[in-house]
Amino acid sequence: MADIMEILSEKKISATSVKVNTEAGMAYMELSFMVESLKKLKTVIAEIKKVRGVQKIYRTKNLYLKS
Repeated sequence: MADIMEILSEKKISATSVKVNTEAGMAYMELSFMVESLKKLKTVIAEIKKVRGVQKIYRTKNLYLKS
C-alpha cells in the first residue's frame, strides 16, 4: 500500500509544507499542498484515507485563487 508522499507524487502534486507533531503517543501530520480542482482534491483525500494508520483527515483551511 502506498504512503502519503507516494500518492502525492503519483498525482504530480508537491507538498508545500509538512509538519509532524507527536502528542500523548499519537502522531499528527499537517500537510499542505495545492491542487487545481476540487475534484482532484477529493480524489487525493480518498486515496490518503486508504493509507494504513490514517484515522482521520481534517480540512482546516480553504484558499481559492483565480489567475
